Order: sequence, then structure tokens, then C-alpha cells
Amino acid sequence: MPTANATTENTASSPPAVGHRVRSEVLLLAALLFITTLNFVRAINYPFLDHWDDGIFILENQHLSWTAKNLRRYATRPFQDLYTPLPMYSLMADNALFGHTTPLPYHLHNLALHLLCAALLYWIARKLKLSPAWAFLAALLWSVNPQKSESVVWITERKDVLCGLFTFSAFLLFLFLIDTITVWKQISYSIICGILTTLAIFAKPAAAPLAGIYMVYALTLRKWRPDQLIPVLCGLVATVWSAYMTAQTNPGIFSWSPAVPLHNLFWYPLTAVLPNFGVNPIYPNIVGFKEYWLLYLIGVLLLGTLLWYALAIRHIPWTKLLGGALILGGTMLPVLGMWVYTNFDYCDRYNYLVSVVAVVGLSLIIPENHTTRLVACFLIALMMLATQLNLHVWHDTQTFWHTLIARNERVNPKVFEVAANDALIRDDDHDLDYVVSLIRQHRSNLGSPRLSLQKIDNTILLLESHASLLREEHPQFLAQIAPLMEQEAETGEEPSFMRSPNYPKIYHRNAKFARLLQRLPFQPTPIQP
Repeated sequence: MPTANATTENTASSPPAVGHRVRSEVLLLAALLFITTLNFVRAINYPFLDHWDDGIFILENQHLSWTAKNLRRYATRPFQDLYTPLPMYSLMADNALFGHTTPLPYHLHNLALHLLCAALLYWIARKLKLSPAWAFLAALLWSVNPQKSESVVWITERKDVLCGLFTFSAFLLFLFLIDTITVWKQISYSIICGILTTLAIFAKPAAAPLAGIYMVYALTLRKWRPDQLIPVLCGLVATVWSAYMTAQTNPGIFSWSPAVPLHNLFWYPLTAVLPNFGVNPIYPNIVGFKEYWLLYLIGVLLLGTLLWYALAIRHIPWTKLLGGALILGGTMLPVLGMWVYTNFDYCDRYNYLVSVVAVVGLSLIIPENHTTRLVACFLIALMMLATQLNLHVWHDTQTFWHTLIARNERVNPKVFEVAANDALIRDDDHDLDYVVSLIRQHRSNLGSPRLSLQKIDNTILLLESHASLLREEHPQFLAQIAPLMEQEAETGEEPSFMRSPNYPKIYHRNAKFARLLQRLPFQPTPIQP
């Protein structure tokens, strides 16, 4: 039995011990933010991707001024086929403070939001009972993953980091809500959590599964209470509203191919914990099962091994494993590719939220010891190496599309749209010829319900005519622009091209030159298809 002196001594030594733990956690958190910053700092001076979406969202956007009209615009309609009002408000704020002549403040804003996400993930891991060191390694493994490059470096992808900030804040508050026994705290936490959940979904619809995640997590721990319905209902209402607004211009198409969700079901969790050295923002579409057999094999083996280890070695209750599987599956629902909103099936930036569940879930199953900490450090080093090798992809638009074309055997149509748009604006006839040759080469594979062969052929004629005009090959130019002008005369409508806001501008510019060149003493030479 301890003596009074011993009790006094223990009491006196307690505050220094608490202070030491606090200092230790502060140092770990500072190290997390420093290493994450170091991982991406090389890109903060990259220019705008002006001939890709940075041009559409920022440089050419006439609705970035901070006015009531623009606030209503983004609140009541989608922009670029997606309802994301909060990122647009964020860009409006940047534009009001810094203008759009220099990208540095925009890059710093993205990086700051990502750092806040990393810090919040650390505290989520701590709240889930991971040790400070293990939580630090888990958060760092997530934050330096090369897949985060696009979300941090590409300014327009403010959506990911802003969605992550509100999603992590909402879930962390929900963890506090579950353990709260004071009634007034339960109500206030529930309301604030509901607001944060709504903001997360309005930042990007990828946060839509939050409502289901709350329910699954609380039911798994048998801590469900009626007050927790507030954030759940807020999440459901925000999801319905976001889907309704997006459907105004992009209702999506249901995909009947099981190859896409099966691929994504394995690809997203695996790339969350294993470095991907070939990241890029536009992947080729998935056409079948055979080419991904190795991914399926590795996925099934790792999943089976992990399940056996969790049940037989760690003796984790099957109810918790089922809850974790439902949470991971629910987080992947918006990015599985079963309901198609874009012209590609999977993408690195789509893993921003999914990778959190994968990394934290693995950290909860794998015990912390000297060996596992070394393995985690090795994976983190590989992640940082992969990031440094891939950051150059986002250096400028020309580097961007040249790299994507070089990496993909089946090039996504969006890559050609970016490439053609960039070459047109820069008046680069050599790149125009290069893009035309690629489009001709892949023409038969590019057609889709969203992209008709007529649009592809019109785009080829537009690019060819512009290249001829730049080289002052006037007969060739007239022969190439003539079918487009004839098409316009017959239909009474402007020819449609592959998706780009600059194609019509170039067409009108070419058409103007065509009228002038028709006065020259020569006739167009017909071009054989």
C-alpha cells in the first residue's frame, strides 16, 4: 500500500509527465507538417495550367468577382458539370485578394488546406486510440502519397483539399460526439457536425457517403443515439441537393460494365498504401478484365491475408471488421465508376478520401512495433520519391499533355482536348500536326455518346487549317476550312468540336481569314480524306 509520501511524490511528478506528452505530440505534429511541406514545396512556383482547367476556372472566368450575383450563380447551378460552390467561393476570395496574375498565393492556399487535412487526420488517428508515433506515421503515409500531388499542385483541384478539410473536421467532431454524455454538448456537436458535413459535400460530392459512415461507425460501437440523426440528415439533404444541381447539366450515365468497379475496388485501396510511380490526372478507360488480372490477384491475396490476420491473430471482432469494410466500401461508392459523370474511369485525385480509410484501417489492424514502424518509414520514403519523380507533370500545360500521351497506350479523349487547345492557343504548328496525327491514329477508339466522330473530324479540320494558316499555306488552309464553313451554311449552326471553350474562338478567327483569303487569285485545293 503506498504511503502518503509516495502518493505526494506521484502527484507531483504527474504534471511534468503530461507536459512531456504534450511536447512530444506537438513535435510530431510539427514534423508531419514540415515533411509534407517539403514534399510539395518545389511546385509552389509552378504557373497556372492556363490551357487546361486553370484557364476555365480562373484565368478566363468572368464570374470570379466577389458579388451577390456570382454568389447566387455558384449556389444555384453547377460549374463545368459539377455542383461545387465552396471551391468557387474559395477561388473568388483568392481572386479578390491576389488577382490572377500570379499563381503563388493559389498554390500556397492549396498547400495550407492539405496541411490542415494532415493535422486533422493525425488527431483522428489519436482519437481512434493509435499511439502518437503510429498516428504520425499513418498521417504522413497519407499526406505524402504521390496521388496527393494533383490535389495540392493543380490549383483548380481546390475541391479535394477543401472537401478533405470539412470531411475530416466533421468526422473528428463526430468522434467527440459519440463519447459526449452532456446533453447540451450532444446537441451543439450534432448541429456543428451537420454543418461541416454539408460544407464537405458542397465542396465535392465525394463526401456524400459521410451520412452512412456516421451510422455504420456508431452502430458498430453500439453507441447510436437519436441526436446523431442531425449530421446524418444534413448529409442526406446535401447529397440530394448536390445530385439535383449537378443533374441540370450532367445527369450521368449508368455503366453496365462490371470491369470498372472491380478494378477500382482493388486499385484505390492498394495505391493508398503502395507508391504509384506513374501518376497522372487522366487515365485510359478500362476496357476489360484480362489486362488487370495481376491487380485482382494481388488484391485478393492481400485482402484474404489481412482478413485472416485480423481474425485469427489479432482476434478483432468480426462486427468491427464488417463495419470497417462497409465504411471503406461506402467511401468508394462515388468513385467506383458505376455511375459515370466523366470520360475516364479512375483517377489519382479520386483517392483523396478513400485513401484515408484505407491507411487508418490498416493502421488499426497492423500492430505497432519496431518492424512495422520500419516498414512504414520505408513506404513513406518511397511515396516521397514517387512524388518528386512525378511533380514535373503539373509544371505547365505543354509538359502536362506531352507526359500523359507518352504514358498512356490508350489515350483518353480529354488528353487530346487539352493538347489541341494548348497547341491552338500557343499557335504552335508543329504541336498541331503532332496532335492531329495522334487523333487520326486513335480516331476509331475515341468515339462515344459524348464525343461523336463528326466532332472529331471537325476538330481535325480545325487543327489542320490553323496549322496551315500559321505556315501561310493559304490554298491548303482554304481547302481545310471550307468543309466547316459549308457545314455551317447547310445546318445554320456553328460546327461542333471536341470539348474546349477556345475551339469556337479559333474557328471564327479562321473563318474571318477565310473570307479575306477568298479574294486571293487562287482556288482551294480539295483535300482527300
